[in-house]
Amino acid sequence: MKNMERMGTIEFKNQEVFERLWNLSNCSMLSIEERRKYERSLKGYRDYVNQLDFAKAEGRAEERSFMISMLKKKGMSDEEIAYYLDIDIEEVKSV
Repeated sequence: MKNMERMGTIEFKNQEVFERLWNLSNCSMLSIEERRKYERSLKGYRDYVNQLDFAKAEGRAEERSFMISMLKKKGMSDEEIAYYLDIDIEEVKSV
């Protein structure tokens, strides 16, 4: 009986694969119109997530530029800044 109870709590190494399979099986039971609505909704969600990811990346780039400027004002060389921030020297030189 314990084995049966534990079966519901099995953790898979790649949960995403099983979630995709679950979504596909559920989608196959939808009507054409329901499937179109689902796909539009999914596209909207993915677009939103991509916009957030882009904004975060843009914010990090602005943060890095600010940090580079401040370190240059403190007298650090481009090479030191690149080393300590672990970034490409060309990025430091472009600021």
